[in-house]
Amino acid sequence: MGSEERRPGYHGLQAYQKADDLAVAIYSFCGKLPARARFLADQSCRAAVSVPANIAEGYDRKSPKEYLRALWIARGSLAEVEYYIHFMQRVKLVDHPTAAGLENLRGETARLLFSLIRALRLKYEGTDAGGTLREGQAPYGEEGASEADVDPMAHDSMTP
Repeated sequence: MGSEERRPGYHGLQAYQKADDLAVAIYSFCGKLPARARFLADQSCRAAVSVPANIAEGYDRKSPKEYLRALWIARGSLAEVEYYIHFMQRVKLVDHPTAAGLENLRGETARLLFSLIRALRLKYEGTDAGGTLREGQAPYGEEGASEADVDPMAHDSMTP
């Protein structure tokens, strides 16, 4: 698929995109760790990859409740990543600037993921009169994304 083509579904979610960036950054960094830290590299990569994987899985779930559950699992994995970054810095496996960059990316991911969770809760628990799914400050309907791209209930695989 060319870089000009737009991927449908969860690929359009800002939280997914940022989580994917984080997973790639953690994977790249962990490849440089010494052999004695291989177990830590494996755990860090698993946790980081779990975040976008759970966002993707949740998107295709059959109910908003299942989607939200997958997003909360993603948040738990993100908390693991936070700890691994902290631990690696404390045992001097990562320098401060690298750790700060990874933590910044993790923090951005956390904010977007929480915004997505909040938006879904508002929409599907009946307290969002607008009906537009938002992440952060921008509605998903902007920049060519349709609500069907981010709304699992509008997705064909979600209909019974």
